[in-house]
Amino acid sequence: MKLFLLFFTQIALTMFMLSPISASQYPDKPVKIVIGYPPGGGTDVLGRYIFSKIAERTGKTIIIENLSGATGIIGTRHVSSSDPDGYTLLLGHISPNAINPGDFFLPRSPPDWNVLPVARIATAPSLLLVRPETKIRTLIDFKKWLRSNPDTFYGSDGIGSLAHLQMVNLLAGRTRDPIHIPYKGGAPALQAIMSNDIPIMFSPLPVALGLMSSDKFTIIAQTGEKRSAILSNLPTMAEQGEPDFVAVLWWGLFSPVGVSTDIRKYWEIELSKTLSQPDVIEWLNKYGYTAAFLSSSVFTQYVESEKMKWVSVIKNIH
Repeated sequence: MKLFLLFFTQIALTMFMLSPISASQYPDKPVKIVIGYPPGGGTDVLGRYIFSKIAERTGKTIIIENLSGATGIIGTRHVSSSDPDGYTLLLGHISPNAINPGDFFLPRSPPDWNVLPVARIATAPSLLLVRPETKIRTLIDFKKWLRSNPDTFYGSDGIGSLAHLQMVNLLAGRTRDPIHIPYKGGAPALQAIMSNDIPIMFSPLPVALGLMSSDKFTIIAQTGEKRSAILSNLPTMAEQGEPDFVAVLWWGLFSPVGVSTDIRKYWEIELSKTLSQPDVIEWLNKYGYTAAFLSSSVFTQYVESEKMKWVSVIKNIH
């Protein structure tokens, strides 16, 4: 009888250890949110704020880990190969999660970082910046200036980044494009235009926001579908004759393939609650973001549509 009870206890213990964590138990240890960009950048600032608000409300421990490099691929690849237990997640970004920066590497790197959309968090427009001495004030001026300066340069925050492809998209159809100068992030690229190393570039609003009062660059357009709340006087690209030019940055939470539906639902609910808080909405607007929650199913469709959009742009380059 004792042997039978011991055997039964061992079986029950094993089944308990192998059973998935229920929604009520999760998370029972710190959750790591991986950010594929350096500390202090737009993705990092957003992630630290949003997940600190979730930790504050839930009492759970959330750790931010920056694994930067290769325009976000290194961090994304790390999460894709992590255990699907819900304790390693990704604050994803448009570049590695809809655009494939690996298309620009030599040799070309096909995507091998499969992660699943959990929820979209926020969006932000980019700004078209020019040096003041170009005397460019509108998009029409910009195009005229390009015709007179065919050998000019433009910068971006990396090869295959959104800023890179935004300029490629804008310049489509030209017989000779300006020379692309990629930098290691949005802040170094912004410093380059301020130092007059480059005369034109796209820059994410959250990155450029703190320097908009500078006289080192002029902002001539924003890339959102509608004007940002913080830049209501700045026209969009569409308002200046480019009706199909809508190209925003976006951020969302992603999980490794295999994470349970209950865990993914947990984060979907927590992000929805957080992004509906008035103080969170106010903070996002203040720093150039817009709260833009999408549920897992809708976000999945959105990511696929974004992939199709940018694949067609990339094909025009190669």
